[in-house]
Amino acid sequence: MVPIVTQLAIDFESRALVGTVDVNTQGGLTRGYGVSAVPTFVFFKNGHEVSRQSGTTTYADLAGKLQALVGGPG
Repeated sequence: MVPIVTQLAIDFESRALVGTVDVNTQGGLTRGYGVSAVPTFVFFKNGHEVSRQSGTTTYADLAGKLQALVGGPG
């Protein structure tokens, strides 16, 4: 999934912050957000969680979700 997340970070660079969390070193953060499966994608808008998806997925699926949140041209 790392290549997909990396490409999303590049493609949405000026419109969204895309990143990863190392669950092995950030246990408190992952517990705080209730992450129990890897990978889990948590989408925020204006500081609030608006969507979540667990399990492997495609670039197109994640890009579509981001596009719906940030609006504007694809």
